[in-house]
Amino acid sequence: MMQADDAPPSQQPPNNTNPLLPYPLFDLVLDLPHAAASRPASTTLTYPPSNNDTANIISQPLPSQLLEIETAKIARFAFPSYEDRSNAAEVSNRTAFLQRTGGPAVDPPYNRHDLYLDQVYNISSDSSAILPSHHVFSHRLSNGCIVHGHVRHYLPTVEETQRSNVGRRSVRALVILTRYSGGGDRLYRSILKTCEALIRKERSLSEKGEEEIKLFLHELFREHVNFCRDVSSNQGGLSKPRIVSMSLIEAGRGHGLFGTVDCIKFAIPPSFLHEREPEDVSSYSRNDMMPMLRSLGVTRTLRLLSALISEKRVILTSETVAKLSAVGYGAVSMMGQGMLPPPSVFVPVLPPGLASLLSTPSAYLIGVLKGSTPNFIDLRSMVPSLGELVIFDLDSIGNEPFFVGMTNPTVTVPDLTRRSFEDVGDASLNGMSLPDMLYQDLSEVVKLDKKQMFWQGAVQEKLGMAAEKGKTAARNAINKGLKYLKDKKRSMDGKEEDEEEEEAAEKPDNANSLTKLVGKGNYFYEQGFLNESAEVEARIVFATFFVCLLGDLRVFLTQTAPGTTPVADRDKFMKFRANSGDLPGSSMYNLLQNFLRSNLFNQFVDARLKELQLRRPVPEDAPLFSLTANYHRSNKIDFVANNIRQSVRQVATNPNLPGKYLTSWNEGIRRRVLDLTSTQAFNGDARRALALLTEDCHESTSILIDTIMILWTRMQEGKGMQWKKALLALQIFRDLLLNGPISAVAEAIDGFASIRIMKSYADAMRGQNSALVRAAASEVYNLTVNLPVLFAMRREALNKQRMIKDPKPSPLRKETRMIKGISQFRNVHIALRPAGAAVAPAPPAPTPLGNDLLGNEAPFNNAPQPANYSSDLLSMGLDTTPQEPQQMPNPFDMAAVTTLISSSNLRIDCKMRKQIFATSTLWCSFTAASAFVTPSTSGLHATSTHRKPTHQLNVATQLMPQISQKDIDVLSTKGFVIVPDFLPQEMVDELRDDILKLRTGSAFREAKIGQDNTNNLNKSIRIAETCFIGRNRPELTRITGDNSVRDRSSGLYDILDGLCDSLVDLCWKESEAKLDKSLTELLYAYYPTGGFYRRHRDAIPNSASVLRKYSLLLYLNRDGWDPERDAGQLRIHLDGGGDELPEGATPNYIDVDPLGGTLVLFKSELVPHEVLDTNSERFALVGWYNRAVTASDIGNLGDGGAGDMVRVGMLGVALALVTFGVASIIGQ
Repeated sequence: MMQADDAPPSQQPPNNTNPLLPYPLFDLVLDLPHAAASRPASTTLTYPPSNNDTANIISQPLPSQLLEIETAKIARFAFPSYEDRSNAAEVSNRTAFLQRTGGPAVDPPYNRHDLYLDQVYNISSDSSAILPSHHVFSHRLSNGCIVHGHVRHYLPTVEETQRSNVGRRSVRALVILTRYSGGGDRLYRSILKTCEALIRKERSLSEKGEEEIKLFLHELFREHVNFCRDVSSNQGGLSKPRIVSMSLIEAGRGHGLFGTVDCIKFAIPPSFLHEREPEDVSSYSRNDMMPMLRSLGVTRTLRLLSALISEKRVILTSETVAKLSAVGYGAVSMMGQGMLPPPSVFVPVLPPGLASLLSTPSAYLIGVLKGSTPNFIDLRSMVPSLGELVIFDLDSIGNEPFFVGMTNPTVTVPDLTRRSFEDVGDASLNGMSLPDMLYQDLSEVVKLDKKQMFWQGAVQEKLGMAAEKGKTAARNAINKGLKYLKDKKRSMDGKEEDEEEEEAAEKPDNANSLTKLVGKGNYFYEQGFLNESAEVEARIVFATFFVCLLGDLRVFLTQTAPGTTPVADRDKFMKFRANSGDLPGSSMYNLLQNFLRSNLFNQFVDARLKELQLRRPVPEDAPLFSLTANYHRSNKIDFVANNIRQSVRQVATNPNLPGKYLTSWNEGIRRRVLDLTSTQAFNGDARRALALLTEDCHESTSILIDTIMILWTRMQEGKGMQWKKALLALQIFRDLLLNGPISAVAEAIDGFASIRIMKSYADAMRGQNSALVRAAASEVYNLTVNLPVLFAMRREALNKQRMIKDPKPSPLRKETRMIKGISQFRNVHIALRPAGAAVAPAPPAPTPLGNDLLGNEAPFNNAPQPANYSSDLLSMGLDTTPQEPQQMPNPFDMAAVTTLISSSNLRIDCKMRKQIFATSTLWCSFTAASAFVTPSTSGLHATSTHRKPTHQLNVATQLMPQISQKDIDVLSTKGFVIVPDFLPQEMVDELRDDILKLRTGSAFREAKIGQDNTNNLNKSIRIAETCFIGRNRPELTRITGDNSVRDRSSGLYDILDGLCDSLVDLCWKESEAKLDKSLTELLYAYYPTGGFYRRHRDAIPNSASVLRKYSLLLYLNRDGWDPERDAGQLRIHLDGGGDELPEGATPNYIDVDPLGGTLVLFKSELVPHEVLDTNSERFALVGWYNRAVTASDIGNLGDGGAGDMVRVGMLGVALALVTFGVASIIGQ
């Protein structure tokens, strides 16, 4: 294909002055009406912002004058099923008919292109009319530049009704034109969905949506330019994800208060951020290949590869435009894995008006849309006159390709899966030939993809399916037995009866169920779904094949004389391949013969010679072919098949490879959604997990798409005993629709047909369960079709989220002394309610929107409720099983409580004890002061009024991680305590990600040693990086946002405050000064490979660190930390010394493995410790709980001389603040 850089000088595109700068994010965005629309409709064009800030950062956008004259051609590609001449004849015939019948002669109100929502989103209808539809086309402009158009069809809302399911209208198309040929499909698809949602919001709320879309696109364009500027100035690599966060997309620019909650995020591909290759072959290689493998299978994929390498003319046919586009780009991506350019004519989807391109004599790859109307190209009539062709029908699975005009297809297009006697095999592959290796590896990739695509659940979840199958088998056996008995009776009576009843009995109950169609109709949630892990494996397989074949330049290049340019040596190459087992007569030999005679081989050789001459470094996101070949040449590794297989996999699995984060995102989000929609009990706080999921889904290029995919699959699986999967999926879908990004609205409309099917759900084994599913589906359906209500509810949800994240400060100060230990009223109720009592149900809401099982508004008021559920989203972890009432005294009768406690004959369980003591604590708080309660008033002994409630009775901390009383006792006696699994792994991973974000934002500094004026950098004692954290630190909020895992409710700070409260009793028991939360010190510690911290103590006399009472270490390392391999243990010294081993003492210590979630607490001034050398990156949170400042501290510090004056001043200010705080409390 002639690229823009190969165009004649007079037709060079304007951006070739700097050919290696990255392209702009887009050159034009169009909103096109259907060419046959019955009503006049305008075309909207949005160009990039006009400014001069992009000079030397990105290539200049294409001229608007050039693109405007191409609008008509672009419209043809946007509607590939439309044909101008056929439609003109149809309009002429219709006009003549209306004239003859006396109807309106002109401007008929509607035509066949005006459709209802139920027609276009209908799974069982003609596939050519199905929405949603997304495809990509390739078009050469008049100046020779090639652009790629990402197209999304949508059905606009009728303005008169503002309901999406009322009225007929014609389909429109949103188109993004870009010069990027690969790697951005996820991004552009998400942008188009966001644009569609903004258009629908404008139509529903009567706003100026065009201006909002323009602002949105321009802001996104500028953010891409900023990222390119950062990469070009070496301020950031390509391995980390580049996320654009767009604020106020839905609320509008005039509502700045919603900036923290109204956002949508886009992940920019790494290949969009740095210098590009002029040939653009590497860009084609970044397209996805799994849609091609799913449509063609392994055998036909290898036949397609053979046809393309042999430079044959290839036609792909299908009834689905999205499939044609995906398979076409997958085919050129397959070629790009070997740095082979696409055919000279590459048209993924051919409009009917350009059917003459099929007569092109040169090699091509063209997609032709099938159909029965005159709008479509009739291949049967054209094929006989076209010459040699290879036709692949993508809709017929398993059929061989059609070879037209070829006398011997086994030679012209060799079958790489066919073995012959000439196939000797490669000795380095244990006698297996190169095609055999390719076929075997691709088969494994397809198996992996199927395993992940069908989302097979855990063994526990399959039990329900097994039970359903057993039930069906038992029913069939009974029916057969009854039929046998009836047949025997009829034979004895000599009667013959109709057997329709028996046949109907044998038919399964759900044979006519439509649930199996849920999620269908959207190609990109079926065969076109992006499975990143399988995609990586496919790239590894094809890269291994091509590197084995063409990676070693020495096998096909020969230098005729020293200092001369090498030339291609075909004979040398064939001899090398013969020695590798590709003998004459084998399929691989025939393929190589075709390849060496083609222009494709010449282009490949010229490109490799150009690389040798330029000697440019290989980009870190280059195709695996280039990275692996460069790795072998740089390390002087032989190009042997086994070595190549290992090298390719090693390069591909490098965690620092750009774009590698997509695999972890893909796997992580699927695991989380599967857990939330499982029939098994959810392990954790389901409501909080759902809130986190919704927050993560604001990243709409990958996470949202993966989530929606699993929700459709769960709805499809929700039959029989698995009905709860469907209900949970609908509830999560509703939450995304109300609280997720605005593109979730487009996702809901895409699934309109599936949601409508779920409205008639009847596949559960119990009718009331089916009613729950139908109720959930009905509300999602109503929100989808009534967009004004949906967007009004979304704005209300935005305001609620804003109030949660940024509540208005109250003018009244909350008195915390009186309600110590009880932070929320629901905990008061748990403490005070009599055992077995239940709260009376609230009356039904007057509106149809009540509270659903997730705590959100939903119309489940009239739906029957199941009796009991497990601890999942349905029950939110509350046990509703009735308990046998347990006799308790009046909790406010202190005398009775005292008698109950002192009675030796009455056994009090732990639950009752917590209720009694929490109640007595609350009762004492309601008196003037607990220290002045008299025995006659309280009913308790006078000495007990001064005792504080023990830690295990603190009701408020029961909802968060905490240490037990046993751990506190160990800390008191030994001076240290180790608490494994203090934090769940999920929160450990979030905190580690928080560290990585802060390191990326340059918030970390090299760690120093010493105190105060002796603080200095000494790498012989400490190699680490630290970042101080705490509440109200704007420098951290700018990097991670104001809803990080540290700041949110029940987050890190709340957990550590609760831990501090747990140590209060210990200080009181040991007659120590109480801890002051306001003086708590917290920091993140990052130890690189080779990092350490030699022996030391945390509290040093005569320094500010003397306030440190307890030190805490919370390890945040990855799951799977191997102490022997990764090292980095904490060594706690028990020899009684200080910063050094006492003279003459024997070393005595214990080592603590830094496993993720482990908590270590110790007394700061008593326990010397050190961090041993680490062999891997080591993450931890370090903190110190400090006691309150006293006047004696200032006096002690003053003995240090003039150098300590700063410390004296700081402690004096702290003491003054503490004194002022006490005075203000007393004054109230």
